[in-house]
Amino acid sequence: MALPTDNTTASPTEPTLLELLAGLKYHDFGIRHFADDGVVRSYAPNGTVLDYVKLNAAQVQEMVDRRGRDDHLDEVYRGVDGHNVTDEKQCTNPPDHLLPVNHKAWIKNVTAEMHAVQEMANGITDAKLLPIAFENSQHPSTAPAAPHDGSSETNDLQPRSEYPTHPYPALRCWIHDCMKNADCIPRGCFHCGVTDEYPDGLCDP
Repeated sequence: MALPTDNTTASPTEPTLLELLAGLKYHDFGIRHFADDGVVRSYAPNGTVLDYVKLNAAQVQEMVDRRGRDDHLDEVYRGVDGHNVTDEKQCTNPPDHLLPVNHKAWIKNVTAEMHAVQEMANGITDAKLLPIAFENSQHPSTAPAAPHDGSSETNDLQPRSEYPTHPYPALRCWIHDCMKNADCIPRGCFHCGVTDEYPDGLCDP
């Protein structure tokens, strides 16, 4: 399993929220979920947690503010600090109430789509004919997702450390709905972010 990204000690060089999110490991057919406990988890298409980061109270509020005015989110995340989560199992294998909404249905749908894309790619002998989005989606396919039982199987996915060049990348990304990270890549965005109990994801830089 990928090592957790848990920055609990504040320092002058403490990463920004965007740097923390970029440092997570992602699967192109996965999603990123900001849960009610202040922990952001990156999910593989099989529903397992690839990586996570605990946000402090200020970072939690910054995540909420990124969604614009939302009284529901203000109430849910008021006083939440992800550093208060001390149970490793909760981070890597969260209970149902901390999972994304319709998680099982999402796993089924995204897995079927991933297999369809892989079959299509396998049937094309000339790589130049592959659409860019499909070609990009194949990059992580050789890396096994972290097992849900927390065993020692590893994942060699790399974090995404660079953001697209755009004066206001968030504004460009947030207008797009998504079901998986790969939906956002062709638009110059890296992640499909889901917040709290909202069923729809939004592309995120």
